[in-house]
Parts: sequence; C-alpha cells; structure tokens
Amino acid sequence: MEKRLIRHDLYIADECFATGTAAEVIAIVDIDCRPVGNGKPGPITTQLLNDFIAYRTPR
Repeated sequence: MEKRLIRHDLYIADECFATGTAAEVIAIVDIDCRPVGNGKPGPITTQLLNDFIAYRTPR
C-alpha cells in the first residue's frame, strides 16, 4: 500500500530508513535537523539490514 506522507508524518516517526541499490538499507536519523525517534537506527531498520546482509552473503 502506498500513501503520501507530509513532513509532519516524518517528524513524528519512531524510525525511518531508505533503500536503494547503492545504499542497500540506511537509517535516516534526522530530518530537517530534527531527530527521528531517538536519533539512532531503530530496531526494525537494524533487523532489516541484518536480514539483508545475511541474504546477500554467500553460504
């Protein structure tokens, strides 16, 4: 499901991340110099990054 967000939605988010080919998964810890959540990567972002690393790592 897609939804348009306004700036306020980002300001009140518990955590935020971006994905891309080069960035893979990267935490967004501040927006407009305002911390997102506690200003550190959140548990969902951390788990998603760890899962991604495990998936792309040859076994």
